[in-house]
Amino acid sequence: MFLIYLSFSGLYGQNFDFEISFKEILSEPQHIPGERIIVDTTIIDYQVLDPDPANYTLEVNLLQGEWQGSSRIQTYTAKAIFTGSEYMGKFPVRRPRGPDEFFMGINKKVLAYLEFLRIDRTETGEPILIFKGLGIRKLQ
Repeated sequence: MFLIYLSFSGLYGQNFDFEISFKEILSEPQHIPGERIIVDTTIIDYQVLDPDPANYTLEVNLLQGEWQGSSRIQTYTAKAIFTGSEYMGKFPVRRPRGPDEFFMGINKKVLAYLEFLRIDRTETGEPILIFKGLGIRKLQ
């Protein structure tokens, strides 16, 4: 048994699903906009959409996967839109050259607190989950 201490602001009194994955949301159509989840996931990229500190907004691309047999991994992707100046240090416009304890770079494992918005399709027709980002913390 292990204990996870969550310090996301505003969690007290909120309903969210701790045991859900991107795969489950894609395969179970009863998920509704506004549903909140906490998932462990990996950051694959991010893009700052509005660098103004008053409206700092970014899109974070997230990935989960599972083994299919012993030689193939099935991946599930999501986009989360985070807004707020508290994300400027974690996801700066210019990525730091050296180590930075706050930076949430590519390939970092994170715990993400998300609100489900919808399912979109990529240019190749693959489903992609769209979330509003409510909080994010490094796991590694």
